[in-house]
Amino acid sequence: NHQLTLDWIYVWAFLNYLGLAGAVKFILKRELLWVPLFGVGMKLMDFIFVRRNWEHDRLHLERRVRRLAFDRLPYSLLIFP
Repeated sequence: NHQLTLDWIYVWAFLNYLGLAGAVKFILKRELLWVPLFGVGMKLMDFIFVRRNWEHDRLHLERRVRRLAFDRLPYSLLIFP
């Protein structure tokens, strides 16, 4: 688990250093979708939410990653479940 709120900043700063900060896709636990304002923002930024149920999440992740590959745009995929 992430004990610091700064871990997101460190990751984003590192990706910015590599020139990849503009194409980040996060995988987050679904409960974060319901955080007021931030949940909507994360959904609009096309973050991927998982339920921690592999039977459900496997199909969802396959569809999302396939769509990312179809777009043929560079991206970084970060997992923070």
